[in-house]
Amino acid sequence: RSVLGQLPVTGIPAGPGEVFDPHLHEAVATAPAARADLEHRIAEIIRPGWSHRGHVVRPAQVTVWTYP
Repeated sequence: RSVLGQLPVTGIPAGPGEVFDPHLHEAVATAPAARADLEHRIAEIIRPGWSHRGHVVRPAQVTVWTYP
């Protein structure tokens, strides 16, 4: 954290309900969605991600909803 505090890093947006973007997020689990419109959206944030000057340093690890 001390190294990240010295760099101009920003958090990667990964809130529940946001659309999953494989360039910014890493899906580490899936969860069943109750509705079709939730498919491919973030259900839960497992670990936050960081970017530095527009480049992903660490993708956000998330759970993604899937609809049967």
